[in-house]
Amino acid sequence: MGRMFSRLGGEALGWLFVDEAGQAAPQEVVGALWRARRAVVVGDPLQLEPVVTLPWTGQRRLAGHFGVDRLWAPAAASVQSLADRVTPYGTWLEDQEGEEIWLGSPLRVHRRCDRLMFDVSNRIAYDGMMVYGVHRDQDDFPLAQRSVWWDVPALPGEEKWNPGEGRALEATLDRIRARVDEALRRERPPTGEPLPGAAPGELPEDDPGHAAALDRRLNDAVFVISPFRDVVHGLGRVVGGTLAARRYGTVHTTQGKEADIVILVLGTGAGQVGSRNWAAQKPNLLNVAVTRARRRLIVIGDFDVWSKHRYFGDLARHELIQRWSPER
Repeated sequence: MGRMFSRLGGEALGWLFVDEAGQAAPQEVVGALWRARRAVVVGDPLQLEPVVTLPWTGQRRLAGHFGVDRLWAPAAASVQSLADRVTPYGTWLEDQEGEEIWLGSPLRVHRRCDRLMFDVSNRIAYDGMMVYGVHRDQDDFPLAQRSVWWDVPALPGEEKWNPGEGRALEATLDRIRARVDEALRRERPPTGEPLPGAAPGELPEDDPGHAAALDRRLNDAVFVISPFRDVVHGLGRVVGGTLAARRYGTVHTTQGKEADIVILVLGTGAGQVGSRNWAAQKPNLLNVAVTRARRRLIVIGDFDVWSKHRYFGDLARHELIQRWSPER
């Protein structure tokens, strides 16, 4: 903004639209707001918060030095939360601590996710305020018949990456890939010719383009995410030959995106209580993770360890997610 519109003065632009404003620190849009006459701010303060590299202790000291209320510290507010404060139309929402949060002009009808993801999100983040607006057969999804928590015991120690979770992920992707392959075969006419109007890659099984079509369909259907970068590095070694780099990453890289199937790989060693506490400190991270999934959520991680933590316990106890492990 400062470089592209450096020659524009105050209110030189008619309208400014700020998307994903819940992730943006207020300081990042000051120049844009100054140059605009009107602004439309769209975001969710109950999804991912701004990523700020300066530690909170440093932010507090700077605020104290300049006599600025801590409310304006980058880690304490987002563009969305400050816009909500001056929005006269909205509603009060009670969080898990019993404190009330003012949400400006909330969009209450949810039209993306199947029932499991909606229920968990509505419970942990929105105090039951949302209205379910999805109208489709919840059972009609051949790539994955149900949502599953694949229980992989945490390893002793402080390593976030668990090779057992990697093997579970690999097996899960193999199973989904096989079902995508079956779907492609069913779409072929009996003559073995390509479907009329099919994409160039969607050709008969013995055609070289069949593998390309299979890879494309699989990548369109699946996201693999984790709360932790260390786990994502391990994911890359497992899925690098199967999924494109844009189809796996931390939860923070997927806000605003969606997929039919989301695989959430939790990670952490048995002794890493602090890391799990961080992930469960607020509902935001899990809220984003589950609502990336339109149809099915597959969780890979230690069920007993993670289900004891706030918000993750709500997911673990839901009747529409099935706990499973090879030993059970």
